Amino acid sequence: MARKRGNSWQAGIKLSASHPEGPGYPRHSFPTEALAEEWERQAKEARSAGLPIPQPTVIGASKTSTLSRFFKDNRDLIWGDTLQRNIDANQRACELALGPDTLIHHITEKRLIEMVSFLSRKGNKPGTINTRLSHLKVLMKHAKRLEMVDRELEFPWQKKGDNSRMRFLTEEEEERMLKLMDHWGMDDMLRLTKVLIDTGCRPSELIRGESKGEPIRWSEVSKQAGGTAPDVNDPATGKPKAVISLMRTKTGKYRVLPLTDRAKNAFLSSKQAGHIRPFDNLRTDDASAAVRRVADHLGMPDVVLYTMRHTCASRLVQRGADLRRVMSWMGHTNINTTMRYAKLTPGDIFALGDML
Repeated sequence: MARKRGNSWQAGIKLSASHPEGPGYPRHSFPTEALAEEWERQAKEARSAGLPIPQPTVIGASKTSTLSRFFKDNRDLIWGDTLQRNIDANQRACELALGPDTLIHHITEKRLIEMVSFLSRKGNKPGTINTRLSHLKVLMKHAKRLEMVDRELEFPWQKKGDNSRMRFLTEEEEERMLKLMDHWGMDDMLRLTKVLIDTGCRPSELIRGESKGEPIRWSEVSKQAGGTAPDVNDPATGKPKAVISLMRTKTGKYRVLPLTDRAKNAFLSSKQAGHIRPFDNLRTDDASAAVRRVADHLGMPDVVLYTMRHTCASRLVQRGADLRRVMSWMGHTNINTTMRYAKLTPGDIFALGDML
């Protein structure tokens, strides 16, 4: 671990007798803590591989590292144990917008504005764009500490919209969408939509998407639904119940969800089709396009794939589930996120009136 020594930082590692450079404890001084930590990281890798220890003069000296290379070299030092699928997804989005071979010191405020424009054209919402910018800001701040850029950039943060009118489906709208999918022969999409509505899963938890995360496996689906995991006994009846276990989620929160009959049958159909993973013939971009096509045809242009998750959460709240249990079901890390779903339909308002 780097230590402060006067106006500089000192770093060192221990070498064994079997190392090519012999036993010892080489130490070097650096002008910044980041440079000292970077030397220690590279020195430890060289020691493990039995290679010569790098000279301190080369650490941080290069001004030509690309966006992709700089991320690969520094990701563990910057983010540590942060959920890797989120970090990787943000980095891929930045590389897609700026180019993986863009030099770190060529990233300017003008390029950031161009990045925002690019992400907006791809349909990214302000919140998502800000998440990508935050990732890049952390990366660029580290580059400044390593003296690879001269100054910190002003980032074009996007103003978030009002989430109070978050879209969810009424039962009548759901029925119309499912009927049209059935009429158009969109069997796989029909089954996936039912599962998304009845479980509230994020699409990426079930099918592959842009983040290239690891969606659900058959080993995480219980036997009644076609998987290999054990069923879970329902405390109310004592009978085994089909469930799914979500192991790799956006927030890193593991959760188990019971399946409705139609959700269970959807998994069984996927198994019978020989899918290596549940619904592995679908991807999030294709599923999103399919939902938009159906919704546009029905005159519901504001309905998107993620609307299915909103629908599940909203229905749980509207049907009397307390927010703490909804929070657990949805895998939220903050109760304020769950509060966004605590909406009342006009029918609910009249029901309250009957209580007076």
